[in-house]
Amino acid sequence: MIMKKILLIIVLSSNMLLPIDKVLLEFYAPIATSFTIVNAVENVEAPYDNSTPRLTFEIGAFMNTSMFFKLEPVNVMTGIDIGYYKDVFAYITKLGGRNTSTFDSLLLGITTKVNYDFLYAGLSIGTKIPLLASTSYGFNLDKFFAHQLDLRYKNIVVPYIKLSLDFLVIYNVLLGLYLSYDLPVIIDKYTEPDSTLSAIDVGIQAGVRFTLYNPNNIDDVRIVNRTVENDK
Repeated sequence: MIMKKILLIIVLSSNMLLPIDKVLLEFYAPIATSFTIVNAVENVEAPYDNSTPRLTFEIGAFMNTSMFFKLEPVNVMTGIDIGYYKDVFAYITKLGGRNTSTFDSLLLGITTKVNYDFLYAGLSIGTKIPLLASTSYGFNLDKFFAHQLDLRYKNIVVPYIKLSLDFLVIYNVLLGLYLSYDLPVIIDKYTEPDSTLSAIDVGIQAGVRFTLYNPNNIDDVRIVNRTVENDK
């Protein structure tokens, strides 16, 4: 009931500026390879400088609620993302040490997409808020819960920028590619000296779409027409 009231307020307020053609709810499951970047906070020589990134894999699950504006010749979508993401920062120091920090995080973001035919090009900005961390250095393993994270880290957020290209493959199913950058904000206090953790992620994502609000019964007409033509 509360979500319906919030959605109604958003729809009514946005219609005063630009008529909303429909409201969409999308669920995505991303998987990516990640390359860690480590930089010392202080400008000094340290064994963590010029570290070698280790190839890791990351997963997540999030939903996007967005407003769809039918324009010509392109359409525009804008909305919010909320979900779960597992970040993995892993590297080998110049001294040969294997260091890994894994975060289970709450993802919050804003995404805007430009749509033409079956293509959706998107730009997302947001942050991931770690709720649980596990770390390893050699054979030493540690876990930190939300209230313990400041024992090991400073600035406990992972802001990100993400570029995506999604394809509407059939009606409400989407497949896509993305490139994201985790900004160097979070600091690992156990390095010598303190060092920021950032990463470049390259991944794929699959999604499914549901329509929450569509007063004008707008559909992806070009997709439907192409499917019908191919069936003839």
